[in-house]
Amino acid sequence: MMPELNGFQLLKKIREKSDIPVIMLTARSASSDKVLGLDMGADDYITKPFDPLELCARVKANIRRYGSASSAKSPVVLKAGPLELDVEKCVLYKCIEGKSENTKNEIEITSTEFRVLQLFMSNPNRVFTKTQISASGWGENTYVEDNSIMVTLSKLRSKLGGDGWIKNIRGLGYRMEVQDE
Repeated sequence: MMPELNGFQLLKKIREKSDIPVIMLTARSASSDKVLGLDMGADDYITKPFDPLELCARVKANIRRYGSASSAKSPVVLKAGPLELDVEKCVLYKCIEGKSENTKNEIEITSTEFRVLQLFMSNPNRVFTKTQISASGWGENTYVEDNSIMVTLSKLRSKLGGDGWIKNIRGLGYRMEVQDE
């Protein structure tokens, strides 16, 4: 057994900070221990005694899975029509076509507007309820007045240049409609 922490406590601490693959290699072989380990976030659970070749194959499989998942992460720049949202820099640009070259104008947005716009631009033409917009813009466990959501959407519309971007879908919610300029 491990000193100071047991495997489950260590797994909990790892999951608080990282999503790296974790394979639990343990003498605890009860079904309840296996279920607990996997429910707590372990990617695999191997009991002793184990076959070293099987362990190597499981490690390789988890590394492969982790590598493909990390390469499939959301794009760094979201595009919708002439809009570009740089997710890493938290900056919104509007591309303007000129006679000789394209230029990008930076549009200043708040952190809440950024998160709401990221939700819309990641899912263009999808309808979102006020609850979904609230969770994205302000956080899952935060109560937000409907008026705050409407003010944020109004400010975004104004900054994006008109009412054509974010549409109210009566009785359902809101949708970002991608336009070509």
